[in-house]
Amino acid sequence: MKRILILLMVAAVLLLSCKDESSYINYTWDDSTVDADSDGIPDIAEVDGTSFFGYPLFEYGARPGIPDLFVHVALMNPTTTDAGMMLQEKALDRVVARFLENGIALHFDVGNTGLYKEYTEVGTRGVTRYNLSNRSHIFAYNKSIFLAENVLDGSPTGYVFVDEIKAAKMPNNKDEIFYFMVMGSSQQSDGGNGSSGVAWNRPGEGGNEFLITLANWGLGFGTNSTLGLSQENFENYVVNKQASTIMHEFGHNLGLNHGGNETLNYKPNYYSIMNYLYQLSGLPRIGTNEWDRYYYERFYKSSGDMKWADLMVKSYPANYYDETDPDYGYGELTLLPIDFIDGPFSSTYNMDYSYGAGGSLNENSLDESLGLRQSASGDVNWNGDVDLNGDEIIDSSVSENINPSNDTVLGTHNDYNDWANLIFYYDATAPSGRSLNYLEKVIFVEEERNITSIPFERSH
Repeated sequence: MKRILILLMVAAVLLLSCKDESSYINYTWDDSTVDADSDGIPDIAEVDGTSFFGYPLFEYGARPGIPDLFVHVALMNPTTTDAGMMLQEKALDRVVARFLENGIALHFDVGNTGLYKEYTEVGTRGVTRYNLSNRSHIFAYNKSIFLAENVLDGSPTGYVFVDEIKAAKMPNNKDEIFYFMVMGSSQQSDGGNGSSGVAWNRPGEGGNEFLITLANWGLGFGTNSTLGLSQENFENYVVNKQASTIMHEFGHNLGLNHGGNETLNYKPNYYSIMNYLYQLSGLPRIGTNEWDRYYYERFYKSSGDMKWADLMVKSYPANYYDETDPDYGYGELTLLPIDFIDGPFSSTYNMDYSYGAGGSLNENSLDESLGLRQSASGDVNWNGDVDLNGDEIIDSSVSENINPSNDTVLGTHNDYNDWANLIFYYDATAPSGRSLNYLEKVIFVEEERNITSIPFERSH
């Protein structure tokens, strides 16, 4: 019932017409401010006829009683052939829907240009769910981008920086309400494939800026035929990769780490899009091949052990050979995790923050029959043992490092309730302290990873 009520409230916003802004009663913070939903916006500024720092948030969709999060999106003008840079409407739809299911209204302001349905730019008019400002948020293409010059190693040249873009494309007072997202190009100095994103996250406060960098990730026009994928599979892949990366980086702004409340990464039982094990491949379906992401990472991708690879991957076309192709060139054969259930090429792709429902996994004594320790979990062969017939051996107690991509130490891994511990930056810092010195911030740069390009040597 609560979800239905929330959906009705949000839908009602789309029917509102713009008012004369001179009629708004403007509110700011004072000692008597009431913010019952703890979103950093006074309740009185979430009712009709009011504004907050000059912005009509009720008209934008804000309501008292439900946390409202606003994100201003600046978009780098994309190259004409790279779908990774073209912000997909469906990607935002999926992120918004996931937050709404958890009682949080997320509002993106993309402006009136730069949003895409597949490869076609969407024209928008007036106040809609993704066009709140009714102005262009586009800025010029540049091959390299990062958060700020003073946090980039060395003496960078040829970069543009998020803080500079923010100063140029976002009104100063909007920073009192809106997070700032940039849909950019690459963090690499040469503009090549690299980290998918980067975000600020100060312990106890989170952050308010994040950057998405999916240029040259093999998402160019015509890539689907090169990979042997259907157009539908490829379009799902673009949308899913954008959606999961946005949700992951925004999660850092909301105070989440790669292990939830810790930086420990690749914990299989941490059932969250914040976990590198699931960020780009999606969450496994519990009880049905819930081991597939783990086996892929643990036995093939990390160690090169091919014995499990045929369970969840398909070979790149054996006759493909193009030494001029930068992604799939000479001497490389690529395997795709296309058989993952609810995987990145699927319309049923599952991305979420964790609810903390998983049990602990003690690497010194793992009961493989308990799997990921979620409700209805099936077994997971943590050490990959098989008998003489090639059948898996499921042990009741085995010692195994199950996150070797992170460390070599045996310990106990715990799940974490992400949703119950989100930090709303503007609530944590309201009514003052919203402009943090860069020296006080903590930066999260994602590893350089791409699940579609996993080369190994072949004879030729």
